[in-house]
Amino acid sequence: MIDIPETAQRNIAALFEMEGRGLAMLVFGDEGGLLTITCDGELFLARRLDITLGQLQDADENLRQQYLDRVELEVQRSLDYFDRQFHHIPVNRLILSRRNHWAWTKFWRAAWVFGGDAGLGTGDGHHRHTGIIG
Repeated sequence: MIDIPETAQRNIAALFEMEGRGLAMLVFGDEGGLLTITCDGELFLARRLDITLGQLQDADENLRQQYLDRVELEVQRSLDYFDRQFHHIPVNRLILSRRNHWAWTKFWRAAWVFGGDAGLGTGDGHHRHTGIIG
């Protein structure tokens, strides 16, 4: 059996999608990060990040913060690109892997401006919801 990471991640994301809404999913492993955006079971965007789970767990807090800053920038660029190319598909949630829960908590506090208790402000009055799975 051949397992293609983008397809596998799309299949998992399909379990959490809301009809007609885009879902971003970000997972990190030993080979790096994978960000996918899906809608109604279709894979619309897949982007690899050259930051590994090990780098996000680095003992040096300064290095860890640099990696998290790079992740933030790459995710924002990807969401902006997707919004320009597929403006008819609103991305309303971003799901993260629980494998690195401690880093995500710090990442979300430091990297994003929340538009409410449950949503990530997009600047256009909409909110992107986030969650952690694992």
